[in-house]
Amino acid sequence: MIHMRDATNETLKILEENKNLLSAGGVMHCFNGSIETTRRVFNLGLYISIGGSITFKNSRIMPEVLEEIGLERVTLETDCPYLCPEPFRGTRNEPKNIPLIAKKIAQLTYSSLEEVEKITTQNALNAFPRMK
Repeated sequence: MIHMRDATNETLKILEENKNLLSAGGVMHCFNGSIETTRRVFNLGLYISIGGSITFKNSRIMPEVLEEIGLERVTLETDCPYLCPEPFRGTRNEPKNIPLIAKKIAQLTYSSLEEVEKITTQNALNAFPRMK
């Protein structure tokens, strides 16, 4: 799990210089990067994890990214206790809110909720093979 905040270029440069150490894969936690950043992350063999901020009215980057990249390397997360999705924004986030995130992603990717659940669950299992 990698949390990259306010250090995108620096973090990606370090990861790219040490790509050989990423053979086990990984996930970019609480991801909110551009399409270019997403492509760099995917080139490293990593997944991105999307949380409640995708449901916020001011969320503009991730909807565009999802429209471009689809669900291929996407996982879901709560970032508990932070980033509770709408309509509960500002309260404590919990795993029970994951369906709200999945529902929003389904809308943005023109997918069914079941498809989002299936693909993101499989992606999580692929990212963390010991969970299988």
